[in-house]
Amino acid sequence: MTESRATRWAGDYLQGMISLLNWMERAGRIKTNPLKNVARADERGKRKRVRRAFTDEELRKLVAGAEDRGIIYFTAARTGLRQEELKQLTWGDLKLDAPVPFVVVRDYAAKNKKEESVQLVPEIVEALTAHRPAECRATDLVFPNGIPRARHLTKDAEANGIPYRDELGRYADFHALRYTWATFLQRNGVAQRFAMKLMRHSDIKLTAKVYTDEMQLPIYDAIKNLPRLDALPGYTQIRAQISGGKGRTVSHPDVKSGESKQTETLANKGESRCLAQPVATCQMERVKGIEPSSRIAPRTSKATNPHALPF
Repeated sequence: MTESRATRWAGDYLQGMISLLNWMERAGRIKTNPLKNVARADERGKRKRVRRAFTDEELRKLVAGAEDRGIIYFTAARTGLRQEELKQLTWGDLKLDAPVPFVVVRDYAAKNKKEESVQLVPEIVEALTAHRPAECRATDLVFPNGIPRARHLTKDAEANGIPYRDELGRYADFHALRYTWATFLQRNGVAQRFAMKLMRHSDIKLTAKVYTDEMQLPIYDAIKNLPRLDALPGYTQIRAQISGGKGRTVSHPDVKSGESKQTETLANKGESRCLAQPVATCQMERVKGIEPSSRIAPRTSKATNPHALPF
């Protein structure tokens, strides 16, 4: 048992005891609840097991190289059924000959204790039909030899060149086959609402964020053919305006002639002139009447300022 799971179970037991003692306090069986101030253990920051989905090539190798266990792995990866659900699966639960084939997940085997039906892809229908004995009853188990344990899957994976734990520390265990089903649906364009139904989740976020392996999604294929900026009208002129030199005046090309003209300034011409500094003081011009006085700057003649510009 992992540390995070043990912590979570201990918290569940604590919550159960607190509820029981609260009832006893209300019923007058005890004076006060001795656990009312005991807090749950903080699970945040605890390292949890991170799983990944099997790739199509890895699943093919696993199914082909695991002998009689291959059909079990394949069923888990193409239905999303859990270990306990597969363990109690009977031939009567499989409706392989129906116009729309499906499997019934019984309430006593399901994790949420709800009976639900899951439609089946033709590929797994064909595989299970070939696996079905000629003489079988509806109550017979589909996998009478049981479901492989984690150590069996680890050996089968490693024997077929599949890393049980990848370079990112993610595990490819039996429950990862359920991740494989969710990722397979998302990667092949199945709507998330349909995928949620096939996964039998109550929250679509669980399907999209937890059980979907983002590293297998064709994200680049979805964006590589997006419209390019250089295909837009007027891109040549836009690019010329944003690709100027370091701090220099940008040339604006003539679209018709292809020639570029550069605005000539004092800075890029290489000449510099000393501009006359205006006198800081201003003279007050008094005007008659009630209108306010205005400030005017004194004129500077060439005689008093030989460096003044001729304008």
